[in-house]
Amino acid sequence: MEGGLRSAQRRRTGARPSRLARRWRKPRRGVSDVVATILILAITVTLFASLFAFVDSFPPPPAQSVNEFKATLQYTANNSYIQSLSILMTAGPVITPSDSVYMKSAANPALPAFNTAIPVAWGINNATVWTVGQSWVYTFGATHQPKLPDNITVFLVSTTQLLYSTTIPGSVPNLPPSVVAAGITPTNPAVAAAFQIYAQFTGNLTGGTPTVNIAGIPGLAGTQTMAKYSGEYVWNVTASSTTTVGSYDAWLSVTNGAGQTATAEIPITITSGSTGGSVPFTVTVGLSPLPQSILPQQGTLAYTLWAAIAYSGSKSNVPVYVNFTVTQLAGGRSTSLSGPGTTIGGQSSITVSGPATVTVYSNASGFISWLLNSTVKITATATLGQSVGTGTGSISFVTQNLVTGIVYVTTSSAGAIGNVVPKSPATGFSHTCTAATCPYLYLDVWDNYTTALGGPATVTFSGVEYANATGHSFTFTIASTSVTQGGSTLLDPAGATTRWTQVTAAGTYTVSIWLTIKSSASGTPTIGYIYDTFPLTVS
Repeated sequence: MEGGLRSAQRRRTGARPSRLARRWRKPRRGVSDVVATILILAITVTLFASLFAFVDSFPPPPAQSVNEFKATLQYTANNSYIQSLSILMTAGPVITPSDSVYMKSAANPALPAFNTAIPVAWGINNATVWTVGQSWVYTFGATHQPKLPDNITVFLVSTTQLLYSTTIPGSVPNLPPSVVAAGITPTNPAVAAAFQIYAQFTGNLTGGTPTVNIAGIPGLAGTQTMAKYSGEYVWNVTASSTTTVGSYDAWLSVTNGAGQTATAEIPITITSGSTGGSVPFTVTVGLSPLPQSILPQQGTLAYTLWAAIAYSGSKSNVPVYVNFTVTQLAGGRSTSLSGPGTTIGGQSSITVSGPATVTVYSNASGFISWLLNSTVKITATATLGQSVGTGTGSISFVTQNLVTGIVYVTTSSAGAIGNVVPKSPATGFSHTCTAATCPYLYLDVWDNYTTALGGPATVTFSGVEYANATGHSFTFTIASTSVTQGGSTLLDPAGATTRWTQVTAAGTYTVSIWLTIKSSASGTPTIGYIYDTFPLTVS
């Protein structure tokens, strides 16, 4: 009891503990746990903030452009088979020749083209790259063409990804004849040298054979019937035929059994025999996609003009400047131009180091202002710096005849509506005919310009109908008249179904129409022309 009191008293008075107790007490001189934790967090936040700031200072990767393409089908002349498939690159980085194209057919899956990978190189003439404005083209073999109708699915595949896929519907087109391409081989032949005139057609040629009028070339004469070889129509000019150096024109023409006509101008330059003419380069002109798919301006498909400059000289880094001019002969009338032409500049900063070939594309995003029923001539004027010189090249073709018209006389008071129009009596009639015996004079216009082809639901046309002969002529004014898609309009310019009594003298007459076609939505713009003639002998 006494010992416990002493212990308690010792604690109250702060007496020092025993030696043993002092031996086991731990000194508390370090930083507290809370302060240590705060310091560790501060260090961690600082390190991560520094790391994020360092990474954020890196420049962003360059934007990756996306490839864009447009695929089209081209048909054989009889519109029974698919002749070729083309894919136009409209945007994006270049494609390497080692990439592959796969095609699948809905109706003809067993054909060879649909059971193998096709290298990109095959469709771009083994070029080093496939670039913007260039078309990849695959032509089916003559015995392996897909029969229409058919749907073709296309896949463009690189080693790591699918770049493009689409399904192209291939239907049996009911199109009037059209000139796909035309020209001569070789380009700019020397005087008295042999050369070949060639032409490719699409649309309905049934009942018609293409001809070429070469009477405007000194040493040549007449209208010649072209022969068909491997899907192309040709006429061979033999050696020693041409006699004079200069620039001339040949004219293609074909009329099918339905009375539908396609024409085209072929410019021909006869040189003195020096290679490349007066400059050491040649100019080859074209457009992408191929002219088969040419539609008038209501369509949405844009075309890129290009010119290949083949320079045979040896100078280095020669600047190349190109201007393109698009001129359209309206409605088949070679004497009436639609205007001086539309001029489009080419790419800038292009050079060539010879001998080499360089291709220059138009600066325009696309040319779509085609006129219905017109012959188109695209001319490229190329100037090479360092005093090399200036040269030209051109290409001609015809737009689709989607709104057409025929003028004729007939003994039927009802006329004839549709694509098959009887042009009778073929040898004319007597100028002494009366109001009871003279024929009727009609004008028939029909519209095949469907919405699927980019056309308006209704178009209007206006103009004149006239006849010319020695000592006698007359003119009828055609007021603005509408014609709907898939329909036709029959006009009787001489009067309300009255017989044609205007001809009062014997002679040879040419009855013609010259009509301007406009979109009916606003009355503008002009989308094409119609021109047709009917030769008539009056006794």
